Amino acid sequence: MRKLEKIFPKNYFWISIEGTDAVGKTSLLNEIGTFLRNQRKINFAIIKEFSNSALGYLIQEIIKEKKFFSLENKIPRPLSETLILCADFIYQFEKLLFEYSKTKKLLIISDRGIHSFLTYQWLRIRRTYRNRDFIFFKRWIKNLFKPIGFPDFTFLLISPLSDIKERIIERDGSITEEELNFIQKVQNEYLKIFKENQTTMHLILENRNGKFELVKEKAIEKIKEILKEVLS
Repeated sequence: MRKLEKIFPKNYFWISIEGTDAVGKTSLLNEIGTFLRNQRKINFAIIKEFSNSALGYLIQEIIKEKKFFSLENKIPRPLSETLILCADFIYQFEKLLFEYSKTKKLLIISDRGIHSFLTYQWLRIRRTYRNRDFIFFKRWIKNLFKPIGFPDFTFLLISPLSDIKERIIERDGSITEEELNFIQKVQNEYLKIFKENQTTMHLILENRNGKFELVKEKAIEKIKEILKEVLS
């Protein structure tokens, strides 16, 4: 793994946008993308939640059959799911770094990242493989990302559970109490990770209904700081 850490030259600054389902991650990603496109001489690239590759399409087909934020799987296979999701994410990351290999400074913005794996997939693994060495599973997930490492900065979006419920019902038509409870567990796990790990620079933004503009403004201000301090 030490050799893998040197595969990619560090010519990029990586910002991930994290959070549970229906907290506004994709909306914020789009707003940041619009802002960056209006800047001069900023090389940036976006990693979507799922790629347009064959693997990305496969994942999207699977998700059509079950809700991504649910624990209810007839045949739970969380280790396999983790590998599939991780492969698609790293595929996008690897593809970008080769495309921009001659770029001196690149800003990468991703819709989710390693912290999603350390929350969603970790909770699924813990539910399926009870009475196991869970520290091992967390190390395993981190090792999968070792060639690209952790983001340089993370926006964590959170929302009150009532707001999340309202958005999902508006989008999907319904949501069960068990699914809501899982979302709450995921959000709590996110907050726990950032509280325990102070090495990853981050900003927690609360997206309450009707307050997204404030979230966007705070995020854009932080992006401006990063552009000035890191990529100027």
